[in-house]
Amino acid sequence: MNCPACGHADMVDKVLDEMLSYGGQSLTLHAMHGEFCSSCGEGIWDEESYRRYTEADMKEAKPGTRLSRHQHNT
Repeated sequence: MNCPACGHADMVDKVLDEMLSYGGQSLTLHAMHGEFCSSCGEGIWDEESYRRYTEADMKEAKPGTRLSRHQHNT
């Protein structure tokens, strides 16, 4: 698969912790699986990790709140 952001052909399987922060609070989603570009770092979560990510956003974020994302390698 090519990177959706830069077109680079080398996507690497990784497991990361994803930290969401908003309103001075943070939430860390542990052991998120996906494929990430070795050139620009853009990533695509697998189906289960994406589900966890979107459910966390919906439960925790208030309408109109902007989330910032920080990735941490595990």
